[in-house]
Amino acid sequence: YDWLKGAGYDTVISERWALVAEESALQCATLGAGSRVAVEARCVQAWALARRAAESRDGGAGLAAEARSRLVALLPVIEARDDVDAASDCLGALGEFAEAEGDLELAIDYYRRAVARSTRINGAADEHVVQTRSYLVDSLRKRERWTEALVELDALLLVQREHDRGFSAWTIRFAMQRGEALLRLGRLDEAVRQLVETDELVRDRIGPN
Repeated sequence: YDWLKGAGYDTVISERWALVAEESALQCATLGAGSRVAVEARCVQAWALARRAAESRDGGAGLAAEARSRLVALLPVIEARDDVDAASDCLGALGEFAEAEGDLELAIDYYRRAVARSTRINGAADEHVVQTRSYLVDSLRKRERWTEALVELDALLLVQREHDRGFSAWTIRFAMQRGEALLRLGRLDEAVRQLVETDELVRDRIGPN
């Protein structure tokens, strides 16, 4: 799936190779429309269209609508099988569309589904899962659902530390957001301890200046 996206995530190259891959799968007697190759190729085409919509100055709305339509059509296929994990990309892209339209509740639903499916298939430590989970946290924060955001942040920080990512930029981001969530929930002593720890992480990463 990642290979089909092309070197450097070039949308033109990605879409071109995805079309070739889907056509080849359809012509192959042992593959067909329901094969992993064909489904992943369709996912890449939808992903590339969404990227083009985001990068377009003119006609972006039409491209975005087409991309969203394709992604919605792919959902029943993706969520019904385990051999194709495009949940983080397809569900995540739908979450971004919903977020851009101001429908944060729908965005949260898409992000949760993406996280749950990809975690089951690839594990919680997978970088795509961590990234999509960060989108979920951001949406929960925008909705001021601090208790739920804190649960996700605790899980993310545990994953980061268990896999020697304690000083990564992601970990610092999650630690700062955890401090904010604790503060919003009125857990002031815990918030102060978390923010002090975050400051230490920043100093360890970039130095005291």
